[in-house]
Amino acid sequence: MNDGDQYRGGSSYRGSHRGGRGYRGNHGHNQHYYKQHRGSGKERSPHDTPRDAETQMKKFDNPWIHMLDITNESHQNVLESRYRELNQVNDEIAKLQLAKVKLGHNLQNLQRLAEKEELNVQISSEKLEEFTLL
Repeated sequence: MNDGDQYRGGSSYRGSHRGGRGYRGNHGHNQHYYKQHRGSGKERSPHDTPRDAETQMKKFDNPWIHMLDITNESHQNVLESRYRELNQVNDEIAKLQLAKVKLGHNLQNLQRLAEKEELNVQISSEKLEEFTLL
């Protein structure tokens, strides 16, 4: 074996995990189909064109609007309002869960206090019986 032929671990296969040497970089997508059916009807690559200036200027709380490149304003508004509503519901759920945990702790404390009081009553009644017997 030459120095260059020594085994250094791993595989000697240098092809791509997506098809080896015949792989041309389209990442498994049919670009022609993608251009025809992407919804806008324009023959352009989604990576070459920037979003509309109006869409870029708007700031949305919902990250999916920009990730999915939703340009229809009515869809954007609906998604944004539902996202905000969902966040409000999630915040309310978190508050209710915190209240539930607090109530659970309070219930455990009250049960512990009740057990202590029960023992104190039992001890007091035993002492009272001792005094009455004497």
